[in-house]
Amino acid sequence: MDPQATLARVDGLLARRAPLDAAACLWLAEAVPMVPGRARAIARKLALQNDAASVPGLLAMPRGIAGVVEGIVRAIRTGVARRRIDGTFAPRGLVVTFPRSRARRFGPLLARAAIAFGSRLEVLEVDRKIVYRAGVQEGAGTLAGAVATVAQDLATIVPEALALEGSRLWIHGFPIARGRADRAPARHYVEAFVRYAASCTEPRRSPPP
Repeated sequence: MDPQATLARVDGLLARRAPLDAAACLWLAEAVPMVPGRARAIARKLALQNDAASVPGLLAMPRGIAGVVEGIVRAIRTGVARRRIDGTFAPRGLVVTFPRSRARRFGPLLARAAIAFGSRLEVLEVDRKIVYRAGVQEGAGTLAGAVATVAQDLATIVPEALALEGSRLWIHGFPIARGRADRAPARHYVEAFVRYAASCTEPRRSPPP
């Protein structure tokens, strides 16, 4: 698609009042390098839509564009969850994975994760490498209660884990952050998740709508 046609399509989608589908949201995000002057408008459009279709588009955009991190934080805070291929929604929650490492911070990180999560700290083997997985998700009881016991730990564990190459952070089913590049905004993501969880004071009796 030539630059003029790309710009015309971008402007058309930005002007549309109805919510965009997932394909259109992702296309807008991928068009940013071709229409850099529309980057902020695209971030604003996706952030305001704030649903399962728009969040993957935000996640595909550079975090340095004004409005992208804010849009991701808003989605976390309001409980937007990833829609699976079968149409159901992923459970709301936070999951962090980090690899075994020789870095100095690994020992204290693993110790704190073990204290905070106990038997819920999983040890996995991925591509012949040891990976640790910890998190809290909606299920039995309330999400507010589950998160309250580890909220302070998450504020430390997640940024420390993301300092290790190969680490990942998922929130509400979305791949929110990976490695050092996303460490800076991670504290905002965790804070938004903790605030969301605090509002979930009723047990989940059925799958998310």
